[in-house]
Amino acid sequence: MVFIILNIECCGAAESFTLPHKISLTECKEEYFNWHNGTNVSDCLACDVCCDSSYPCIEWNRSWNGVDWYIGTEGTLNKELKLKGGTAHAEIWVDCYDSISGVDVSYIAVGIRRKEGDNSDGRVYLYFSDGNQIACIGGDCLCEFYLTEDSVICRKDGEIYDEISITHDSAITRIMLYTEDYLAYFDVFTQNPFAIDTPHDISNIYDNFEIACIVSHTNQYPIESHTYELVIKHMGSGEIVNVTNITSAYQRFQYNLSDFTFDTYIVELRRDGGVMNTNWFVYYDALSASSVNVERDVYTPLETAKITYSIDNPDFSNHQYFLVIESMSGEEVFRQPLTKASGEIAVSLEDYEPKLYIASLKRSSSSEVLLAYDTFQVSEGVFVKGKTYDAKSEQILPSVFVSYCQEYTGCKNTTSDATDASYQIEDLAVDYEVQVGVSKTNYTHNNFSFTPLQSRLYEINLFLLPDEAHINVTPPAIVGLTQTYPFRQNVSYATVNIWNDTGWSANTTTNSMGYFAFENLTAGTYYLNATCEGYKPSETYEVNLSSGEVEYVYILMYGLYNLTVRARDAGTHATIFNFKATLNDGEQTKETTVGWLNFTGVEYGIHKVEVGANGYYSAIEYVYVYGDVEKIVYLTPLEGEMEQGVGVSYPPHQVEFACVDMFGNPLQNVYVEATPISTTTGSWDWLLNLFGIRNESITYYTNQTLSGTTDSRGAITFVMMENVEYEVNFRNDSLGINKTIRIYPKADHYTVILTSTTSSIISSEDYITFNLSYEIIDEEEINLSLVYSDALNQTKNLTFFVYNSTTPLYQQNFTNVSNVSVNYTVPYKPGEEYMWGYSAFHSRFGEMGRSRILRIAWFLDLGISRAYCTWIAIAIILFLTAMFSFTTVKFGYIAIPIVSLIFAYIGWLPNVSIIIIALCLGILAYMSKREKEVGV
Repeated sequence: MVFIILNIECCGAAESFTLPHKISLTECKEEYFNWHNGTNVSDCLACDVCCDSSYPCIEWNRSWNGVDWYIGTEGTLNKELKLKGGTAHAEIWVDCYDSISGVDVSYIAVGIRRKEGDNSDGRVYLYFSDGNQIACIGGDCLCEFYLTEDSVICRKDGEIYDEISITHDSAITRIMLYTEDYLAYFDVFTQNPFAIDTPHDISNIYDNFEIACIVSHTNQYPIESHTYELVIKHMGSGEIVNVTNITSAYQRFQYNLSDFTFDTYIVELRRDGGVMNTNWFVYYDALSASSVNVERDVYTPLETAKITYSIDNPDFSNHQYFLVIESMSGEEVFRQPLTKASGEIAVSLEDYEPKLYIASLKRSSSSEVLLAYDTFQVSEGVFVKGKTYDAKSEQILPSVFVSYCQEYTGCKNTTSDATDASYQIEDLAVDYEVQVGVSKTNYTHNNFSFTPLQSRLYEINLFLLPDEAHINVTPPAIVGLTQTYPFRQNVSYATVNIWNDTGWSANTTTNSMGYFAFENLTAGTYYLNATCEGYKPSETYEVNLSSGEVEYVYILMYGLYNLTVRARDAGTHATIFNFKATLNDGEQTKETTVGWLNFTGVEYGIHKVEVGANGYYSAIEYVYVYGDVEKIVYLTPLEGEMEQGVGVSYPPHQVEFACVDMFGNPLQNVYVEATPISTTTGSWDWLLNLFGIRNESITYYTNQTLSGTTDSRGAITFVMMENVEYEVNFRNDSLGINKTIRIYPKADHYTVILTSTTSSIISSEDYITFNLSYEIIDEEEINLSLVYSDALNQTKNLTFFVYNSTTPLYQQNFTNVSNVSVNYTVPYKPGEEYMWGYSAFHSRFGEMGRSRILRIAWFLDLGISRAYCTWIAIAIILFLTAMFSFTTVKFGYIAIPIVSLIFAYIGWLPNVSIIIIALCLGILAYMSKREKEVGV
């Protein structure tokens, strides 16, 4: 189906056009009435009906009655919905499902605008399944609807306009936009309280463009008492291009494109410096013949994006060119220099989060200029890749049957590759247990289960052992593996201890894949455990060993990781150097003055981190620790210091709690109970009277308990006071959830991670060090060297390489090494360029590599190509030759060789230039001979 609002103007009588279509407000979050909602994948992310090539997402029905009516869109890049009632009325509406008030939807906003000098009004109606309805009528205003399970409050520009009570669990059945014999413009229909409506694709065929925005919750944060701004800045450099003050709850701003350069841009809506929401756009040259093309619109993290590019009339001497990939939130995730006019680049998406990305071709000199761009999406879901290994031989084991079974998605079966033993599993679900089964003839495997806690790519290698008939040990024997929790990855070079009740004991060290063996034992009972640096000592395993038997023991070990915490200002993203952080309610507490601190010995799981700094509200984050991770915590600045003895009161406001797993996957049916336990304001009645609260549901402010169940979005909304401390409990017995937090609800939204996690970063720099250096030997040779060290001893292969400006000079491969020291000697040639470095594959961090480029300057180096310098020298020699006349030719015999020697000395003349010099001398000789013949 497609969007059916047409730009129709008619003089007919009453008529209606109805479509057999409904929308889910849990899926379709916004409609900007823009025709730019087309093939750009980013415009369909929040809607259940995807866009086609011409129309927006929501399919609105329409009807009219009268003469001279109009229903359609108006504008160029950023359109509004235009309704003209003519002599009677015009209306559009959409019917809804999965839209229970306070459960599926808690906030709806629509902007209404008049044309200058017009006094007309528009209307927004919400209809409910219990027969109730609520409306907002006005012009040049923002209509907001705050929905709970039992009531709806309508605010117009922050002031209460209407309020109704509804039957518990009533649903929105219809949303209607309406005007009578007026002309009204509707804009920014959204569930986002700080929406930014900007076209994403802007070319220089236009002179200007518009951005519309809404500012919500102005009853708690009045516009006249707070600073609201719309900030546009370059996505890459962060340089601010424009700051516009927002003076009303709904506003449209026009920008002159002459103030912008071709680039990618981020638009931020800020309140008192804090970023409330972001959007993006790209400004480009429509006449540019350069191009970027991403092969597909949507990828999984298992895939590699193929990106082709073409640079029109490149100038590599004076400019640098780059292929850059940025996320829609403005983070640069990929940058590669380009040295050819066209080509194809393969980009692995393993570490890319599920979101939209912009691939752009940029030219850089004094500043960067965008030449072309394309977009692509990385899809959500759980994806697994890895290899199958024979842990005893420490070699890959091809053609192994692999099965990942999950109740929600069924079984995903595959066989590891017959050549490199790799395998891939796709389309698993978050928060559902996965059973991993592996089998191969003559081998055994310790099958296991785990629960994926976030949408991302997991690297899980699978380690098998030969079965009892093929493992080739002397029985009685105990063999096995040391493995990590929960993904059963190998623990290399662990110490395994064994003992029995007679006082006998022994130990051994596992190989790189965690394999160990105790052979030729006597029958009886044995005890085993394992230790390894960076892990907790394992529990003790008891083994009853019979004569002639081989027992397999899989020792599970729990890692001890580092959690690095950094603090930044939520508005400016500047580093906060002085702050304090607490882990798990006092388990560890540390302070820093350098902008970061480190919690050590942190086990796998979800951990509570509370961060505070002077001049900022404290913040609590729940961090998923699955290795050495880094977490950046953003702190919101305090709104201002209070004078001594002066009390500050805070009006009640709506607070949404979103119960999610990693990256916002919602947790439904979580019972949430909020109990106020202390306040700094004294009598509640006094505070309510101070703010004149009359019609709003008084139970939200006076009842001791606020309670409810999260909706399909995992969200629930309460009306709370920010200077009252609440104890909030989250429970779901079937999911094993029972968590209690204490907060002062200063924010409007809290994300509570109960069974899943937030994003984190694994850093290879903590374990791998390298040094790419060079040494000049007698100004005749240069020694290019690499020193590489892997503290984890998990480097499977490493290649050292050396290139000159045109061809590879040297390459050396290393396999299963942890320390490499290698060098190669190259000639010291003025004007030559060398690149040397390494590429490696690491069991934990995957593909890695670094390189350096060394350019040997000439005696006189202008920083331009050597070829250009040669032609400059030849031109000068020819010019000098032309300056000699018949009377001065004898001086040319001396001058030309001297100048040529100077150019040769500084490296501007190669050997081929001897031909040019000989030609010049020949010309001089001919002139000398002619001088004698004519007697000059």
